[in-house]
Amino acid sequence: MTETVDFGYEKKTTTFDKAKIVILFACGHPFTETGQRSGPSAVFDGAKQIELYEMQIGTSPLNKGVCTLFMDGEEYLKDTLHFAKEAHSQKKFTIYVTDNRLISSKISGLPVVELFGKTGRDLSSLNIKDNNRKTSDKESISSSKHPTITAGVRAATSGAFSDTKRTVTIITAKNLKDDKAILKSSLKSIKTPVHLCIDIDVFSPGVIQNSRSIEPGGLDWYDVTEIMDIVAEGPGIASIDITGTEAVLPNSPAAVLCAQMVLRSTALFNTGDK
Repeated sequence: MTETVDFGYEKKTTTFDKAKIVILFACGHPFTETGQRSGPSAVFDGAKQIELYEMQIGTSPLNKGVCTLFMDGEEYLKDTLHFAKEAHSQKKFTIYVTDNRLISSKISGLPVVELFGKTGRDLSSLNIKDNNRKTSDKESISSSKHPTITAGVRAATSGAFSDTKRTVTIITAKNLKDDKAILKSSLKSIKTPVHLCIDIDVFSPGVIQNSRSIEPGGLDWYDVTEIMDIVAEGPGIASIDITGTEAVLPNSPAAVLCAQMVLRSTALFNTGDK
């Protein structure tokens, strides 16, 4: 089922057709065993606990013309992909809140910047970029049509990634925290707006508390928002997926943080117009 809803306490300002920003909550498993709303549903509920005002831009981004769609039930994935296709074709700035990476994996036609704490890709077969190894832009970015940068990694399952047709640039969490210029350098060869995928396991466990894969270390709030700004100021952002939320519990700090991430993402509107 798909319904148009309010984000937090903000009243609907526009329809999907007229919206400049579309927020899609894709809720595949909306309830816990005790019947509480979890995952993207918990994030949606968490929006009721935040101030709908973005200090960086000095207003409520939702005044820009936002349509929020809530999708659950058996057809949630089909509905999400339908609206994702429509939003992309109409060049709307789109924000997804999903429980796993399935949505991001089906969004094609864009370069990708991923913020992951843990990856299934075998790092031994990929280009791992760090401060001790200087690489040129040509070397660090895939020459394929749609390059991928995976940043924030601090754990990986060896041998789990077999698709080596495209080159993926890996930037570890430690190197990213030490010097974000390494990300700026990697972005130089990307000339078109990207799809930014933020898996919440990129955050430090002390920051997020509830995520699918908790690993020592990780980024904090200001690390992630700075990275968002770096990508926005570089190639630009066409869409954002806040994912890995299936472990987010209702009325939890993680639910509020993810809701704040959605609000923060709306402040990046217009970065996809470069």
